[in-house]
Amino acid sequence: MPSITETITTAQDQLLASVERVQEPAVDAIRRVVALIDGWLPEQRPRTPVADRLPKVVALIDRGAHLARTQADSNHRFAKRLIGNQQTFAKAVVQAVSPLVAPAKVPAKPARTARKAA
Repeated sequence: MPSITETITTAQDQLLASVERVQEPAVDAIRRVVALIDGWLPEQRPRTPVADRLPKVVALIDRGAHLARTQADSNHRFAKRLIGNQQTFAKAVVQAVSPLVAPAKVPAKPARTARKAA
């Protein structure tokens, strides 16, 4: 039986594979629509006067991905610190209540009887 970690990892892998499977057909469909629309538009298209001063879309995507990775790393570090804190807290609580808990009784070993010599 797989562990919970293995089950979660498998589910994550399956989710990512599903996302990747739909991306290629989506991009292909967008390319076909663009090709269709491109044929309808005039060759001389108006330009936005400030377009050359705006950041390139690919640069924005890269900056956004970098920000997301940085935040994910920060969240991971915080989660590990929080888990360590809670582990220390839980142990302190157990130690604090230990005087109220009766110690476990160790079962008595049966007394040995002397064997009679034959």
